[in-house]
Amino acid sequence: MKIALSAAETSGDLIASSLVVALKNNDHHCEIDGLAGDKMIEAGCNSLWHTDEVNVMGLSEVLKKLPSVLKLRTKVTNNLNTTFLISPMYLLVLIHQTSTLGLSIH
Repeated sequence: MKIALSAAETSGDLIASSLVVALKNNDHHCEIDGLAGDKMIEAGCNSLWHTDEVNVMGLSEVLKKLPSVLKLRTKVTNNLNTTFLISPMYLLVLIHQTSTLGLSIH
């Protein structure tokens, strides 16, 4: 099974790392990709994008990183659309996710 996780915050990275460990213990062949932080990567998640790319605090940081966050949103959406076409048994889990990336499944 292929699973995508998205944890755009440090707290989400911590929560998701436990999920990665549990999923890997349950199914050693489980592929887990996504927007991941250091703890998720250490747990076995393949980081397609790092949380540092979107993790911001305060208005000035949001404005500073907005162009790169919007580019990342496009990359993530395109990647998910392609992956869903290739592998119908795919699950997307948003963890502690604010509307930062504006992801939705249609």
